[in-house]
Amino acid sequence: QWVGADPVSYTHLDVYKRQAQPFVLLAVHPLNTLYGTDVWRAEAEVIAHSAASFAGRPLVLAGDLNSTPDHVTVRAILRRGALRSAADAAGAGWLRTYPDNSLLPRLIPLDQILIGGGVRATKVETFPAPRSDHAGIRAELLIPTD
Repeated sequence: QWVGADPVSYTHLDVYKRQAQPFVLLAVHPLNTLYGTDVWRAEAEVIAHSAASFAGRPLVLAGDLNSTPDHVTVRAILRRGALRSAADAAGAGWLRTYPDNSLLPRLIPLDQILIGGGVRATKVETFPAPRSDHAGIRAELLIPTD
């Protein structure tokens, strides 16, 4: 469900190559539980399976996971993909991204960046994403060299 004039996706990727290895980017957005918990769990399983298939390779998984970092679905993605939270790795803490267009303050971190395969996070932060009900999240990442 989008709030605003039209559905908007904020994707921006700057890559500054300094003899870095190729890396895998998985951009994800499972349906939320309003569509049913069976569909939500099934999509989380697909994400965990995809992450596991790239385990050991430089991997960045980013998106609205529709779950908090401590939820069983995210813990399964972390474990099976041998990933860690970029926010935790960079010392950014609990980055709340939802809701971002209401009278309520941001309460929960649904939007996350997970890293593995030697990828390191030096900075992770949120930013306003106009016409979205979520704040954006961005990270400065170091990809392993060859």
